[in-house]
Amino acid sequence: MTFYLQTARSYLLSHQFNTCETWLLGLHNEYLRDPDSEAETAAMAAGASALRSMDEATEQWLRKSPGSYAALMMRGQYLWARGRLARGTSSANQVSQAQWALIHESFGEACLLFHRAALTVKNPGLALSMIGRMVWIAGESVAKGLHFPNGQDWFGYGLSVDPASYALHAARLQSLRPEWGGSIEAMEKYVAAPERASLTPYGQQRIARLTKSVLGFYRAMFRGEREAGRRLIDEAIAAVPQDPLAYYWRVLVDRCDGRHQDAIQYSEKALALDPEYTDILWEGTQARWAQDKNDPLILPQLKRLVALGHEDAFLSLGDYLNTVLDEAGPAYDAWKKGADEGLALCALRLAEVAYGQGRGVKQDGDQTLFWFLRSYQLGWHGAVANAYWWVVQGRAPGYSLLKLAPTLIEAANVHDEPFSHGRLADAIEDQGLRYNESGKVWITQVPLADDPQGIQLYLDHLTTAAENSHAYSQVKLAQLYRQGKMVGKSFEEAEGWLQQAIEDGEGPVAANAKRLLAEMIQAGETKDSGSEEQVQAFQLLEEALEEAGDEDVAGRWALVGLARAYDRGLGVKKDRDTALKLAARAEKLGVSLPDELKHLSFKSNHSESIGRSLLMHVIFGPIALLWAFLVGLFGKRFLGKVIKWVLLAALLLFLLFFSIGAYQAWKNPKARSTPASTTPPVTSEATDEKPSLLDRVKKNAEKRKAQEAGNP
Repeated sequence: MTFYLQTARSYLLSHQFNTCETWLLGLHNEYLRDPDSEAETAAMAAGASALRSMDEATEQWLRKSPGSYAALMMRGQYLWARGRLARGTSSANQVSQAQWALIHESFGEACLLFHRAALTVKNPGLALSMIGRMVWIAGESVAKGLHFPNGQDWFGYGLSVDPASYALHAARLQSLRPEWGGSIEAMEKYVAAPERASLTPYGQQRIARLTKSVLGFYRAMFRGEREAGRRLIDEAIAAVPQDPLAYYWRVLVDRCDGRHQDAIQYSEKALALDPEYTDILWEGTQARWAQDKNDPLILPQLKRLVALGHEDAFLSLGDYLNTVLDEAGPAYDAWKKGADEGLALCALRLAEVAYGQGRGVKQDGDQTLFWFLRSYQLGWHGAVANAYWWVVQGRAPGYSLLKLAPTLIEAANVHDEPFSHGRLADAIEDQGLRYNESGKVWITQVPLADDPQGIQLYLDHLTTAAENSHAYSQVKLAQLYRQGKMVGKSFEEAEGWLQQAIEDGEGPVAANAKRLLAEMIQAGETKDSGSEEQVQAFQLLEEALEEAGDEDVAGRWALVGLARAYDRGLGVKKDRDTALKLAARAEKLGVSLPDELKHLSFKSNHSESIGRSLLMHVIFGPIALLWAFLVGLFGKRFLGKVIKWVLLAALLLFLLFFSIGAYQAWKNPKARSTPASTTPPVTSEATDEKPSLLDRVKKNAEKRKAQEAGNP
């Protein structure tokens, strides 16, 4: 099988289109003579790669020969692979709407090509089975609009012209799987369906094998019948050992059971039969990496996957060379090869790691920008948001904001990319960027507060980013509502956006949302700010400090919130010493304490302590000197020698302890009196009657999502 695939691709990539067409038609004729031959799988997999080189070659071939059966098939297979790449390996409910849109776009175009191919040959089973493959991944909707003769659908028409096509029946069986609206019972019923009688005996055997392997998988994975499911899959393998699909199901079950060696063994068998199963070799390689990054088989397997054209392998090979083996030059070569093949994430690595950090090449800001924009052109639309920071920080001298702005605006308004909306809002607020619908872009010196059109533009992009789970923008929008800047003041809106940012964000951004929400609770600005909420606010501040650390502004202000909590007993027992230490720690990190906490200020209390110390020295210093003079002058005459020295020693001890006390007052100043608290009395006891703050955060986030989806 590998030989068939590599031969077809070598003809295609060298633009030997006529030779490639002869080769593929030979495979098709071989299939017509013997529907059970290996030629069927080879013909279907020949063009199934989403690499840029395949895109360019198949597009050029189709332009040159628009009615060629082979050209239509190869171009359709490329689009099929592109759709699968967009689909990824995650479960269907984890695929985003943008991913589904790209899947349907690629599959819809591919279906049209396979439809045209089916009408150009006598027995179009291979072309129709490719439509079936897309139907079982994306549903019947991708095949709508295909008008086969006599009004038949793709399956009915396929059976009428090629009743012996195993691939066609397999596609139909796969479309009955539970995740596409079918059921296990429907699949079992299809095994005895009348139309299956048209298959060859071997085809009947393969369908039975396919049913057993799929049912075994579902019993093992979804019904918990692991051993019974594995036995069914093993029976399928024993029935048709040269069919790779059963091996694939066995690999999935073994991985879930932690039987990694068995999974590797079966994945190698499947791959030897069909290179299209590179995904299971890929997944096995990733499992090896996660288990032991020094496994000697990882590198050769990644190189093998690259040779087979697996799209994700280019990126991982570069990452492995860079992070595990510390070979920056070869890592650059791997990423460069992937970027040349049209892989957006490889171009992103060239920008962020290679040229951005100087790994494998000389650090170069302009090259970094070039590869960010190249990644954007290849489909990673968030790359232009990364490029924005390099431009505004002056790290790419050959680029300006005005030069970058049209791409940033396109990413936001055409591709609706959330990070680009957020960066565009930053550019409008911080850099004075403006644009209009006619495409004009300019920089203004007018402050945003004095520019109503700019404010509207800013709020539109900031709100769009926030509504699309951009946590940084959610925090900024919350602050605007809390302060009443550019929008009506609303603590409820501010609290809601902070709750959403906690759920959508991570790292310092989520930490900042937590400390801001905690501050609102401490200030009584949330709907509920009672004793239980104050305890939760204290926990949020601790989490914010742990997640952000002292180096981030969120962590520094979390110290202020914790100082407030200890000073006033908000959610924790009062502890003035701890409050002073936290406030001093925040001040040393550059935070200026708010007026309400000035009494905890190390700097102001330090100044007062020094003042008190100097005043005491001014008052008692001359008295002590006078006392020493009098003792020295009259002590021998009136007090005697022993008493004189005792008094001098007492004076020295007094001065010593006075100095130590003054130093302690300077080093550890005591707080001035605390202002009267407006916060209601708080205890650290929590009850189970009310939901916790974090529970309400999750509940409100679910409510927001339900409202966005149009549910009551």
